[in-house]
Amino acid sequence: MVLLYAMLSNRGDRPSTERFRQYYQAMPAELQKSFYGRRLDEALAENEERDVNNQRFVGQRVQSLAGKTPDGQKLNTTQIFQQNKFTLVEFWASWCGPCRMEMPKYYGLHKQYQGKGFGMVGVSLDTNHNKWREAIAEDSLLIPHLSELKGTSGEDMQRFGINAIPANLLVDETGKIVAVDIPYPKLKKKLQSTL
Repeated sequence: MVLLYAMLSNRGDRPSTERFRQYYQAMPAELQKSFYGRRLDEALAENEERDVNNQRFVGQRVQSLAGKTPDGQKLNTTQIFQQNKFTLVEFWASWCGPCRMEMPKYYGLHKQYQGKGFGMVGVSLDTNHNKWREAIAEDSLLIPHLSELKGTSGEDMQRFGINAIPANLLVDETGKIVAVDIPYPKLKKKLQSTL
């Protein structure tokens, strides 16, 4: 029962949806049919539908990203994409616990493979400029960062259907999206095999 409550509390954690579904399916039938079991099943189904729906972006091109750097500058994302075989565009926010836990893992891959053609750009859903800057400094994320400071109302959030974070797009050197919401283990394997 404790596991059920924990999963319900973290049901918006996109990277955990597949694992939570496995746990749910391993639960006794009476627990699955309970009020909280049904609520978890519905929440997981919503996440799964969102994940499938977001795959429609694979094959589209990212010409640019809205938002500005913490210093108020525009970022030439096309140039960043062209400099790398793959660039991970990671959507996150200073207030998102799962994001703050996931970003350092991806950033570790960036540090390992940046000289071999792997880039990374952080796109924040923050609305508070100071909290955004503080989070970047606290987590020592030495990558290009952008934010429209509009939360989920930002242009990029709408354009790419981002309604839950963490989320990401893996983009090739031409700006073509080759994966949406790629999990860390899959990205690691892809980089090991191609770079």
